[in-house]
Amino acid sequence: MPSSFSVKGILELTAELALAGRRLRGPFLGGMRAIPRPVFHRSAVGLARLEHRVRHPLASAKSRREARHAFSLLDGDGRHGLTRGAAARSWDYASYVWTADMGTLLLHLPDAGFRAKALEIENGEAIDDARASGQGAIVAGLHLGPHASLPLILAQSGYQVAVIGSSAVLDLARRFAEPCLPEAWSRIVWFSTDEPRLLLKARSALRRGALLVGFVDQPASEPAWETEVGFLGGTVGVSRALPYLAAVTGCSIVPACLTRAAGPRFALRLDDALPAPARDAASVEAVTQMLIHWAERQILAHPDQWIGWRMLAPATGRRAVELAPTGQSGTRGALPRFASG
Repeated sequence: MPSSFSVKGILELTAELALAGRRLRGPFLGGMRAIPRPVFHRSAVGLARLEHRVRHPLASAKSRREARHAFSLLDGDGRHGLTRGAAARSWDYASYVWTADMGTLLLHLPDAGFRAKALEIENGEAIDDARASGQGAIVAGLHLGPHASLPLILAQSGYQVAVIGSSAVLDLARRFAEPCLPEAWSRIVWFSTDEPRLLLKARSALRRGALLVGFVDQPASEPAWETEVGFLGGTVGVSRALPYLAAVTGCSIVPACLTRAAGPRFALRLDDALPAPARDAASVEAVTQMLIHWAERQILAHPDQWIGWRMLAPATGRRAVELAPTGQSGTRGALPRFASG
C-alpha cells in the first residue's frame, strides 16, 4: 500500500490497483481523470505540503539547507540568479509541485485534447531531422521541471524510446507508466546507469532507430566517464557518456527541456540537433561543454524548477579527491577506446 497520502501515494495506489486487475484500471483512472485538472493539481500540491509539515519537518528543514548550500556553491554571490530565494523555490518545487506535475501528465497524456491544449512541443521536427539518416537520435534532457515525463511524452508521440537513468524519479515514472500509459510504456526500454553492457545496449537501440533519452546533469556512474566542465564561471563534474555514444554511433544529439507554467500547462522545447562529435576525446569534451552551456541557459531561465542541484556538484571536495585526474586536460578518467563501428 502507499507509503504516504500525498499525490505520490495516490499514484502508487492507482498503479497497484491497475496492475492487480484490468477491470479496475478503466474505472479508477477514469475517475481520477474526471477531476478538473487545476483542482487535481492544487489538491496534490496541498497534500504534499501538508505531508512534509506533518510527517517530515526535520528532514524538510535539512534538505532546504542542502538546497541553499548547493546553490551557494554553484553561484556564490548569486549574480547569476541562483540565489537563496531561488534555492527555496527550487526546494518547494521538488517537494510539493513536482509530484503534482507528474500526476497530471501521467493521468492526461493519453488524452489528445490535453496534449493539444496543455502540452506545447516547440521545434518537434528537430527529432525527425536528427533521425533522417535512418538511425536513432540522442535526446539530452536535464533534471528540470517534470523531466521524468520526457520519455513518456516521446513514446506517446509514437517513438521507440530507450532511457538511461537511475534516479528515484525515473523509477517512479517507470513504475506508473504501465498502468497509466500502457501504450507509451510498451515503446520504452529502461536502462540503469550501472547496467552491465550498457554501452552495447544503448548503441543497439540507436541503430534500431530508437530515441535514447539521457540527462546532461546526471553524475557519472564511474570515474572513466567523469569530466570537468565550466558552469557559471566555476567548474562542475559531469558525465560525458551521451557525447561519447554520439561519437561511436554517429547519431545527433537533440537538447530537450520540459517545463511547466500555470494552469498547469507544460512546454517541451527541442533545440536544433548537435552533430555527432568526431571519434576523439577532445571532440567529446567539446560537445559535453556545449551541452552544459545549454543546460546553464535553461537552469538560469527556470531556477525555481531545477532539481538537479543534488547531482551537478562543483568539482571540489570529496569528488575531486575521490576521482583522480589522469593528466588529460579537463578529464578525470580515460575514455574507453573508440572501437570501429
